[in-house]
Amino acid sequence: ASCFAISLASAQRQCARAGAGQQHSSAQMAPVVRGDSHPFQVFEKPRQEGKLLRKKTGRTWACRNPWVSEWFVVSSEYLVSFASRTSAQVLTCICLSAVTKLEPNDTQSHIKICYAPHMGRAACDAGLELILRVAEAGELGRWVTAITEAQDRLRRDSVFVPLSCARENLEAERVRADTAEEALKAAQAKAEEANGKAEEAHRQLREQGLLAFASRLRARLAEGRSTALQWGFERLQDHAAALDEERDAETLADGTKEADGNQKQETIGAMYGDSEEEEDEEDEEDDEEDKQAEAAASVEQEVGRKQNRETLE
Repeated sequence: ASCFAISLASAQRQCARAGAGQQHSSAQMAPVVRGDSHPFQVFEKPRQEGKLLRKKTGRTWACRNPWVSEWFVVSSEYLVSFASRTSAQVLTCICLSAVTKLEPNDTQSHIKICYAPHMGRAACDAGLELILRVAEAGELGRWVTAITEAQDRLRRDSVFVPLSCARENLEAERVRADTAEEALKAAQAKAEEANGKAEEAHRQLREQGLLAFASRLRARLAEGRSTALQWGFERLQDHAAALDEERDAETLADGTKEADGNQKQETIGAMYGDSEEEEDEEDEEDDEEDKQAEAAASVEQEVGRKQNRETLE
């Protein structure tokens, strides 16, 4: 009864530890290694259990067999025995953390298990012994290995997580990893799309800048050409004014020359008494010369105007 109570309390502690381990593992689980479909396959092997012969303690009659057959199970924390495989009542319950020594004996095919009756006692203190015999010599090593590995896991791990909980957490981590990977791919696609849009906008801005620069350059060229045309027109006007002044000077010189000629003729006529006929002839000649001079001046004026128009064009 005391062993059953100890086993029940231990089971309750284990369930509480498993719940805490589930929360701890879901919060601090290591990254999932992809490609391994059975990461807990090494832990899914059947636990060590089977029929062993336990040596009775105390005094026994010589006619009685000192060995009794029981069903033993090595759990994660305890070595438990039952009357049979189908029995639900615990006969022996030893905490693996209380085991101080394992002494296998291959010649007699039995194991001596030394353990402390109370938790917290030193290994050198007096303790209890449990002697177990196996049916076959090959099974002795398997039982020793199972007890040793359970003790080692108990020393290293303070929390035991059920495989079902660990498998669920692992699957949840895989789902989260797949979701994160899909989100990362979507973010990369959006980033590439944004980069493409940015490059297109940059190209459009460059084109718009080039168009604006071309329009400004065209305006400046048009303004420069207009200024050049205006300057040329002003130079042509100055040249035309200079030509007009030259023509006026020539006309004035011709008029002065003609007046001088008339005065000379009159003087000569007065001096030599030329007849009126000669004077008429001279007048006609002078008129003819005047007409020729006027025609030459008009031709020269027309040529100058034509040159001015061609220069302006």
